[in-house]
Amino acid sequence: GLATLIIVVTATFFFFNSQYTKAQKGVAECQQLVDAKQWKEAEKKCAAALILTGKISFIKQEEKKQIELTIQQIQESETFKNGLAQEENKKALPEWQQVMESADHSLAAGQWQESLDLYTRSLQLVTAMPKSDPAVLKDINDSKAVAEFQIALESGKQAIAAENWQEAAKSLDKALLLTQKNPQIPAAAISLANALKNQTTFHNLMISGEKAFAKEEWTNALAFFEQALTMERQSPFASPATLNALNENIGKAKIYTAIGLAQQSFADSQWDQAVTHYDTAIQLLKEYNEMLQQDSSQQSEQKLARLKLRTSVIRDTQQAATHLKNKDFPPAIALL
Repeated sequence: GLATLIIVVTATFFFFNSQYTKAQKGVAECQQLVDAKQWKEAEKKCAAALILTGKISFIKQEEKKQIELTIQQIQESETFKNGLAQEENKKALPEWQQVMESADHSLAAGQWQESLDLYTRSLQLVTAMPKSDPAVLKDINDSKAVAEFQIALESGKQAIAAENWQEAAKSLDKALLLTQKNPQIPAAAISLANALKNQTTFHNLMISGEKAFAKEEWTNALAFFEQALTMERQSPFASPATLNALNENIGKAKIYTAIGLAQQSFADSQWDQAVTHYDTAIQLLKEYNEMLQQDSSQQSEQKLARLKLRTSVIRDTQQAATHLKNKDFPPAIALL
């Protein structure tokens, strides 16, 4: 009866409307896949959407035609055809070449570790071939080195951020070593690696100098600080505060070195040498007086002058005793 007819008509409407909704969704997904350059998946999705439009009758006929027209435009576009053709050609490529193309894509996207893994795999495949083309091997190795360089550079940056200067130096040394073999690495990236390496070298020199200073290894401390000073002066970002601190450390190291030599000469009864070293220490104190605290500097200078005087007295007394022993009285009297 009428009720049955209404139920059938309603069910039919809902069926056709459901097919339309699915077809509409399918063509939208097809377009998304085209935009993502996933050509084979887009082809399948558009074909499925087209099948769904064939099941729509009576309702939404204009909308149905619009969906079919959209699918036709996608399928007949040069971009879509070329994309499908590339997919087919790619399937025909040897496995090593497919892997290498994926590696190139990852490298261009900045996915360094993924590209390195893929280049390594491609290299394994080519090496396993009965006859390997040297040009192909070089190309893969060069690209692989670019990925390795970028990984080492990133590792160096992270170590610098953590102020782990020794680890940073190791990573950047590795990065710069790779640049020697590879013309593909951009000049800007090499310049950055060199600048970061200089930064780590400077900090490592400072750390080494401070450690040697703490151990009273004055000669070593002086060498480290002087190297650091040279680097800081050459840097376009030289800091006046850092330069002053380095000059102060150098001054102290020189003074302590001279005092140490004087003390050693005194212990060895080398009186003339001891006096000379005390003189050097006094002159250095005067030279670096502006950098060092005035009161402390003056006190140190007075102390060194007393030590020099004491050494001179011992030296002259011993020489006078020798003259007296030899009955050489005039020089003995003069010394006394």
